[in-house]
Amino acid sequence: YIQAIDGEKDPRNLLIIFKSSLLVIHHLPIDNFAEDLFEVSACYFPIDFTPPANDPHHITRDDLVNSLRSVLCATHLFAESCLPLLMEKLSSDVHSAKIDSLLTLAAGSEVYRRVILEHLEQVWATIRNEVNMSCYLFSE
Repeated sequence: YIQAIDGEKDPRNLLIIFKSSLLVIHHLPIDNFAEDLFEVSACYFPIDFTPPANDPHHITRDDLVNSLRSVLCATHLFAESCLPLLMEKLSSDVHSAKIDSLLTLAAGSEVYRRVILEHLEQVWATIRNEVNMSCYLFSE
């Protein structure tokens, strides 16, 4: 499964992959390949997609973002890998990456609870820094 989905670029297929990944996560034991499944999914985070004009498939960036977010937040087995990814992207210069990181952190907070609590000081420091920088830039 992981080899079949690795490197896919077509947004239609990505939506299918994200939905099928949820089925795999929820219905199969993934302990032995959780890291690999996380890696092939996380490589798309944050989603950078602008649909072509007159797209006949009507796939939006939000469709892809929400579907990927569901995968990333689907299991506690992704927490140890996902939290550092979210903290890294939160510190990015790309505004949409920051927003996606915060929304994904919020969506995964229950599933990632233990890991978030273990790294609470770092998580809080990163969020506080971003809020302070946003306030500073907004006041200029």
